[in-house]
Amino acid sequence: MLGAEKFQNVLDLGCGEGTFTVGIKERLGLVKVVGVDNNRENMKKADAAGVETVFSDLNQPLPFPDASFDLIFSNFAIEHLFNVDNFIKEIKRILKVGGCAIVGTENLASTHNLLALVLGMQPFPMSIALSSHFRVGNSLQDNNLKPLTSQENPHIRVFAYQGLKDIFRVYAFKVERVAGSGYPPFWGWLGTFLAKVDPRHAAFNLIKVRK
Repeated sequence: MLGAEKFQNVLDLGCGEGTFTVGIKERLGLVKVVGVDNNRENMKKADAAGVETVFSDLNQPLPFPDASFDLIFSNFAIEHLFNVDNFIKEIKRILKVGGCAIVGTENLASTHNLLALVLGMQPFPMSIALSSHFRVGNSLQDNNLKPLTSQENPHIRVFAYQGLKDIFRVYAFKVERVAGSGYPPFWGWLGTFLAKVDPRHAAFNLIKVRK
């Protein structure tokens, strides 16, 4: 998704413990990368890993000036937000002109989610959307009916391929690419291949947009 582009000012929205953030930092050869999260314990681990963390709620305005970053990425955060419109407007505000954002999330229209619906079950990512405390609605999961762990926050909005593109388009982003990752029940090289040729039904989607 990054190609050969060079970036200097990079932000991770929803950095968690910083593992993915540090991977991007190393991939780009950066001295500094900033990560936003609202879990203090996770932020301590991210700080220790080399991420410059900032405490903030992604449903609210972000504490950065306009045009602060040339790359923003966010992995598995957008589906937890009540105020997705604010999230996307804030990305646009703090991106420099010509900057890009890459957002990854679960795909509601994946093959295994479609199968779950056919069987009368909740799609897999929606099994933590009905209750704030328990995973319910999908008996194919071993932890169905069990309490959510401290790392499992309920899903609020889960996107399919088209919805993920449209929510950025309505805020005048240019959508450059939507890639797929994972293709259950197919794993290994076959799953990788199927996700590449058919991102509409991959387990996860990553969208790259430009301001």
